[in-house]
Amino acid sequence: MENNLVSIIIPSFNSENLIKETLNSVLHQTYSNWECIVVDDGSTDNTIAILKDYANTDFRFKWYIRPSSKTKGPSSARNYGLENAKGDFVVFLDSDDLLLETCLENRIAFANENPNFDFWVFKMVIFEQNRDKNKGMFNILPLPNENENNFYLNQFLEGKFPFQTSCPLWKKTTLSLLDGFDEQMRILEDPDLHTRAYKIGMQSKTAVAIEADCFYRHCNDVHREQKSKNNSSIVAKISFYFLNKNWVIDNESVKYNYKRIFNLYVFTKPSWFLLSKMIVLGWKNNLIKIKHVFLALLICLYVILKLDKIKGIGYSKLRNQFNSF
Repeated sequence: MENNLVSIIIPSFNSENLIKETLNSVLHQTYSNWECIVVDDGSTDNTIAILKDYANTDFRFKWYIRPSSKTKGPSSARNYGLENAKGDFVVFLDSDDLLLETCLENRIAFANENPNFDFWVFKMVIFEQNRDKNKGMFNILPLPNENENNFYLNQFLEGKFPFQTSCPLWKKTTLSLLDGFDEQMRILEDPDLHTRAYKIGMQSKTAVAIEADCFYRHCNDVHREQKSKNNSSIVAKISFYFLNKNWVIDNESVKYNYKRIFNLYVFTKPSWFLLSKMIVLGWKNNLIKIKHVFLALLICLYVILKLDKIKGIGYSKLRNQFNSF
């Protein structure tokens, strides 16, 4: 395992402004046995020319264009990269994020020390323009002596993100068992992958004592459709898809996420389509009763009529009653 090939897989889309910095962070790794596979998702800028330059300079860089037969989006691009990967281990990296120079070296060493796991989780920090001036830790870590697999599963089921796409070092065989990313998802695709891993009993080991080895660029989020929080209808739709797909009966974390989606998306900007979907989901899983259906309809009516802005007419009380189950 000590010198096994690591495949770094990067989806790209109109990334000319930042992808050089990302690729340089791969190029400068102290661990040399890697291949970097970039799958472009239909860029119209200068991204392809940049990818060609790196591939011509170092044979370890390889680039592909997502086949037209595959759905557009980062999930398809990553899966296509995985199909072409030759490594025993895999790291996923976004086209504007960065790796610490010792990232692969430390990850392989940690995997060697802890071989009996399906994947390993490493710490990430958030930055804007300069990685050395970071804004703090991305990860939510389990407490000492806490079962990390149960902790992470419940965090993801709640709709929280205790770690991000680039944090794990995967065995390629593990990803094959999971069948890669869900190509219907253009956001929340990495929480879905991680949730599915924990749901079927896969085991991870977190490198708590090792410094953060990857960097999540915060400032560019607004430019990435797949992570945009501005298009609330898409986020709401995929949040429901994630909840429905990963439902666990009688799980408090699932109940929390169910109420979270209602409060964040249904009650703030009522969509009768999403409302009906959420009601059916809660009803068929015996989570809500007829009174909750009535309360949800009444709350949405308040918002549509802008009665939620008027104090003293019971809007807050209705919300509290709905969220009491």
